[in-house]
Amino acid sequence: MALERAATNKLPKAETYGYEFAIDASQKGLGAVILQVGKPIAYASRAMTINQQRYAQIEKETLAIVYGCEKFHQYIFGRKETKEDLVPDLTVNELSLLLYLPISQQMYDRFQKSTAEDIELKELTKTVIEGWPLDKSELVKSVTPYWTFRDEISCVDGLLFKSHNTN
Repeated sequence: MALERAATNKLPKAETYGYEFAIDASQKGLGAVILQVGKPIAYASRAMTINQQRYAQIEKETLAIVYGCEKFHQYIFGRKETKEDLVPDLTVNELSLLLYLPISQQMYDRFQKSTAEDIELKELTKTVIEGWPLDKSELVKSVTPYWTFRDEISCVDGLLFKSHNTN
């Protein structure tokens, strides 16, 4: 997909106004746009592969970030000031699952260890990370019970989660 540029004759200097970088991921595509003073300078989009369409939404959003950074490298590389608003009031480095789970650090560590040692969960983790096959018959037998809700399973920090509902 070719990078398309917005029609503008005069662009303000980046040093004066800076750039705003917006990305998004839908079920089947990725998009990114560079804005300056609220107007688009450049934008790009592409369709996801079949395997990428099976990613959890947070993984699709991350893929969109990588795609946008690669497409707009010339605009963002070397910038002194950056700010990521991935989740309100959080930055990527501050994200800790323990803040959102009603368990202690000891129990969290125990879950991680148990997940890493369990043969079935190791196979499920591998399938979630590498992508689900197109046909259920291609799965390892121990993973087949998870086929019906495969789109709801994600792996974060060595733990498997079903659904995005925290209630």
